[in-house]
Amino acid sequence: MQEKPIRVMSGWGPLCVFLMMLVVCPLLFGGGISALDDGKFLGLIILLLGIFGGIAAFLMLFGFLAIAPNTARVLLLFGDYRGSVRDSGFYWVNPFYSKKKISLRIRNFETGANTTP
Repeated sequence: MQEKPIRVMSGWGPLCVFLMMLVVCPLLFGGGISALDDGKFLGLIILLLGIFGGIAAFLMLFGFLAIAPNTARVLLLFGDYRGSVRDSGFYWVNPFYSKKKISLRIRNFETGANTTP
């Protein structure tokens, strides 16, 4: 098996969108309930949009990953290798990826014993 780099999206844009969705969806839910009380069919659509949008926004929050220097993440989708992210930063990936952390540090083993005759 060979390492395959994967392109990932910066996490700042999706973070703003998902947080906005988490604020707007409860408002849609409340507006849908009040419109249902008035007997409007549009209220049902707004209510469902608020429910499913909130669930989707919550699930999408699990796609964020932060990578520190000298570390990388291996991305697996249901056990299948999809790629590796080596660059440090804040990213958003498919929330169904399993993200395994690996270290890129160089490890030296020095005993400190210098035996010179």
